[in-house]
Amino acid sequence: MGLPLTGELLSLMVEALKNETLFEGLPNADAKRRELMGTIEELVPGMRSLEKLPSIIDLLSLIDYSLAEGFTVLTTGGSNKLRRTRALLESGLLDVLSRSRFSKLGVDRLQEIISQEDTCIVTTNYDSLPDLAIQKLLTDQASIDYGMAWRDPVSGKLLQRPSNPVFRLFKLHGSVNWLGCPFCEHIYVNQDADIAILDIDSDSNEFGEATMCHCGYAPLRRVIVSPSISRGAYQTPLRAVHLAALEALRSAVEVYIVGYSLPVEDLMVRSLFLRGFSDRAQKRSVKVFQVSDDARVRYNMHFEHHEYFVSGFEGFLSELSQ
Repeated sequence: MGLPLTGELLSLMVEALKNETLFEGLPNADAKRRELMGTIEELVPGMRSLEKLPSIIDLLSLIDYSLAEGFTVLTTGGSNKLRRTRALLESGLLDVLSRSRFSKLGVDRLQEIISQEDTCIVTTNYDSLPDLAIQKLLTDQASIDYGMAWRDPVSGKLLQRPSNPVFRLFKLHGSVNWLGCPFCEHIYVNQDADIAILDIDSDSNEFGEATMCHCGYAPLRRVIVSPSISRGAYQTPLRAVHLAALEALRSAVEVYIVGYSLPVEDLMVRSLFLRGFSDRAQKRSVKVFQVSDDARVRYNMHFEHHEYFVSGFEGFLSELSQ
C-alpha cells in the first residue's frame, strides 16, 4: 500500500538524513540531522560496509536496555544523550511514516473492509492509512469510536466514546495523528493531519501554542509505543484503547488477522488474544492471513482453532468478497 515495513524504517531514515530531507521544515533541522546521523554511526560501527542496515528495533532495544541497566553505549553525553537519541529515532520514524505516500489502490481496498457492516479495525501500526480510508465517513453527525475519550485539536472539547459509532478504529500503539498531554492525560486526535512529529521540539516548545494543551500544560507529547524488545510501560491513556479492543475481540464472531506476525515481544497483544478468546462457548471464526509460514508455529501455539493462509492481503480481500 506504499507503506514501509518495520525492517525498512532505519534504511529510509538514513537515506533521508543523507539527502537532508529528514525533519525538513522543522526548527534546527540541520543540527538534528547531524546529531542523529552521528549517533546512528556510533551505534552501528560497521554500517558503511553493510549491504543492509539492521532493523530500528535493534537500536531502540539496545538503548532501552542500556537505560534500564544504568549505563550508556555512547562515548559521550551519558544517559541524557542516550534519551535524546531515542527521541530523535522515534521522531525520524514518525517523519518517515508521515512522508510515505499511500497508493490509491491501498486506500480503496481498505475502504472495502470498512464497507462491511459492524466492522472494527484493531491495529498496532501508527500510520494514518485507516484514518484516510474513513475520511468519507466523517461528517458533523458521524461519530468514530477510537476506544477512548479524545480532545478536538481546535475547540479542545473532550469527546466521549459514542454509543452508536459509524466505525471503530482502535490503535493499540498510538498514532502519527495523535498528541497527548502528560498533565490531564487526554489525547488530541487530528482527523486531517499528522501531528506527532511536533513533539520533536517539545523540550524547547518551539511550536508554541501548537503544542499546548487546552488544560494549560505544555508541551504535548507523542503517543506511540515504539518498536523495541523492551516495550516498557504502556502510556496510561492507551489502557482505555486496549480495553476497548479486548471487548471487541471478546464479542467478535469473525476475526481476521492480517499481516501481523505475532512477535514474541508483543506481550500486550498476546495477552489480548488470550483474554479475548477465553470464552470457548462463544462461536468464533479466526482466520490468519500471512505471506509465508514463518508465523504459523506461533499462531498454532496461541490459537486452538484457527485457519492459517499464506495468500496475504489479496487472500483476505477475496475472503471478504465471498
